[in-house]
Amino acid sequence: MHIKNQQDFWSGLMFIALGIGFALFATSYDMGTPARMGPGYFPFWLGVVLALLGGVVTIGSLRGEEADDHHIGK
Repeated sequence: MHIKNQQDFWSGLMFIALGIGFALFATSYDMGTPARMGPGYFPFWLGVVLALLGGVVTIGSLRGEEADDHHIGK
């Protein structure tokens, strides 16, 4: 495994950690149902989506070509 973009890698891990934290914290509230949402419904799914986004960013940082900022604008 080779990390191509360090900044994206660590940002993705941060998103995953925050998303899991929000989702776990939201489970202490009543979830309700999709028709009658409780106070924990929206924060739980927001945390899940944030963690998934972090996974996409992290995986994207592991492959592809290494960013070369010296050739921008040329």
